[in-house]
Amino acid sequence: METKKLITFLDAIGRTIIAEPAGESETHLKVKNPAVVNIVPTPDPQGRQSMSLQLFPLFFKEFLADKEQAIIFKYNKNNIVMTDGDVIFEVRLNMQYQQLFVPAPAAPVQPVAPAGSVEPIKLFD
Repeated sequence: METKKLITFLDAIGRTIIAEPAGESETHLKVKNPAVVNIVPTPDPQGRQSMSLQLFPLFFKEFLADKEQAIIFKYNKNNIVMTDGDVIFEVRLNMQYQQLFVPAPAAPVQPVAPAGSVEPIKLFD
């Protein structure tokens, strides 16, 4: 799987966003398929606290007619906090991000039997 260039920033309500860059102007940043980074504390068997990272798409593709369509968000640069320079993400984080946006395989089509070729099931004899 190809490693994509990702950017990160804090949005207007303080969420950490990871996304593919999709363009930039003096006033706006466009990103493709943004995901929210969620850190969850998880206790380990010895009772110590550790952290677990989860990524959630900012917009769920299940709402779209075309599930493979990329979602582009346009952020006003005055309302976000961007990193200074490129951030190179750990490979597993990049892979987890990419898995969010892999189209689900199409469900196999079940053949339809011609009318009258299958005997109907009798429920009450």
